[in-house]
Amino acid sequence: YCGAIKYKPKISVNTVPCRNAIGRTVKVVQTNQHMTLCEVRAYGGAITSLTAPLKFTGATQRSTGWGGVAGRAIDGKTSGHYFKGKSCQHSASHKGVISWTGTLASTSVVSRVVIYN
Repeated sequence: YCGAIKYKPKISVNTVPCRNAIGRTVKVVQTNQHMTLCEVRAYGGAITSLTAPLKFTGATQRSTGWGGVAGRAIDGKTSGHYFKGKSCQHSASHKGVISWTGTLASTSVVSRVVIYN
């Protein structure tokens, strides 16, 4: 577990400090709504640069809405314009837990995760 953020309207970039967590996946979870992530970047560790994002090799999500497949959240584009750039993932709306999981290229030390919406 890395950390949590609380949704704030008009905030398009959220950073979650991870205190050098070690792992191979980054999971974003939300409850009782839909979720849209325009870009997820993980930064870290001892071997990698703290300023260059770690490499994701793939992503999955529990559901997809409006054609917003999971891989859009790791395509390198930070624009928050869902329909313009078609670069954001989007889940279907439903009750319960909604999740998106990105897989890192290797087990890494993660210092922070930055989410662009």
